[in-house]
Amino acid sequence: MGGSLTSAHSYGLAADIKPLKVTRKGMCDVVIASGIKLDQIICEPTWVHVGIYHPKTGKQRGDRLTAYLVNGKMEYDQYRSSDPRVA
Repeated sequence: MGGSLTSAHSYGLAADIKPLKVTRKGMCDVVIASGIKLDQIICEPTWVHVGIYHPKTGKQRGDRLTAYLVNGKMEYDQYRSSDPRVA
C-alpha cells in the first residue's frame, strides 16, 4: 500500500501486524523477550512491523524501533518499553 517496491514486504520477508488480544507495546515486549532473531521490529502508530531478513543483504540487523509521527513526518527511535509514547 504505497511502500517501496524493494521493501522486505515485497519479498515476503516482513509483515505489518495489528495484534488483537494485546497492545502493540505488549506484542513488541513479548517478541523482544523471546529472543527471536529478526531484522527489524518496529512499534508503528497503528501496527507492528516485523521483518526477518534485509532483502538486499540477507542479514538480520536486530533493529528494535518505535515510530512516531512528528509534524506530519515519521521519525524513528530505539524501542524502550518504558517510553510513555509507546502504547
